[in-house]
Amino acid sequence: MTVPPSRKLPPINGGKKLPPPFRPATFVNQELTREQREHLKGIRFEYDDVENCLANALDSGYSVKLSVDSRNNCYAAWLVPTDANNPNFGYILSGRGSTPIKALKQVWFLHEAIYQREWGVGHGKSSEPIDD
Repeated sequence: MTVPPSRKLPPINGGKKLPPPFRPATFVNQELTREQREHLKGIRFEYDDVENCLANALDSGYSVKLSVDSRNNCYAAWLVPTDANNPNFGYILSGRGSTPIKALKQVWFLHEAIYQREWGVGHGKSSEPIDD
């Protein structure tokens, strides 16, 4: 479908190309140790915890994405830095779980407890089954 010339919108940003919504990024997929998984299972993550997690992430300049991960037969949560000055910019931290809330719980645990808010490189895709 083409828009008639009289109804075309003016070019955005002076006609310059805009960056894609997902800039090239490296996914940080950290496999938890058995001890870390057991510790994570023992952490309560109820409504107030979810609300605090989301508010802290958003207020700190991250977007939070939740989705079904059909490849791994689970749910996925991603923290995506939105500010180019964020030291994690260019990386996407992922967490997975058997429910969306457990995926969010895992990504937040990785962000806060494992990486202490600074992510690294060199983390491959986990081949372990989801055990949350």
